[in-house]
Amino acid sequence: MKRAVVVLSGGMDSALAAAIAKEQGYEIFTLHLNYGQLTQKRELKAFYDISHHFNAAGRQVIDTGFFTQLGGSSLIGDGKIDMFDNLPDDIGERGKNDIPKTYVPFRNGFIISLAAAWGELIDVQTIFIGVVEEDSSGYPDCRKEFYKYLSPALAAGTANGITVSTPLLEMSKKQIVQQGELLKLPFELTWSCYTREDIPCGTCESCLLRARGFNEAGIKDPLLENK
Repeated sequence: MKRAVVVLSGGMDSALAAAIAKEQGYEIFTLHLNYGQLTQKRELKAFYDISHHFNAAGRQVIDTGFFTQLGGSSLIGDGKIDMFDNLPDDIGERGKNDIPKTYVPFRNGFIISLAAAWGELIDVQTIFIGVVEEDSSGYPDCRKEFYKYLSPALAAGTANGITVSTPLLEMSKKQIVQQGELLKLPFELTWSCYTREDIPCGTCESCLLRARGFNEAGIKDPLLENK
């Protein structure tokens, strides 16, 4: 049976990546990073819940405290997370010099490197990661061009030729919600909020992007059933 490492943050994008990997016939091994993010405990719960739902063959949680040491992101307490009543007009269109404060420098690059190291040990063929370029915050490590070069480089640099799969890269949040519905994704197990661990704040950029996806898809977010 073919095998894949799924990078699983606990959010709905990474959960959909796991669902797609399962649909494509992969035995999945889920990987999660604790890097000092404000909602670390809640994201970890989502990771375990989603891993259990998809019957992951293996789970790996890695503590990467060096992100806190490096700083540079409001997600790890190095500044204040922006809160909005509505999404900024420039979502998905930000330039190289207009990156949001929530960006953790080169986080996806580090995550994929760790996934590749683990993937060599457990003999996987592919790493699935739920990065989104079109309808996202404009993080540079979510750009299509990055993965265009990263996947062949990773294949060349690993003993078993591991590649990177980015099935959500060109999707909008609406399409992610729709695809999740088709695959019976348990959205109630996922967590997107940047600031709270009890209920979604509803005003951070991640909450608003999630809300837009559900609203445009005409589907009720199960995390907001009681709000």
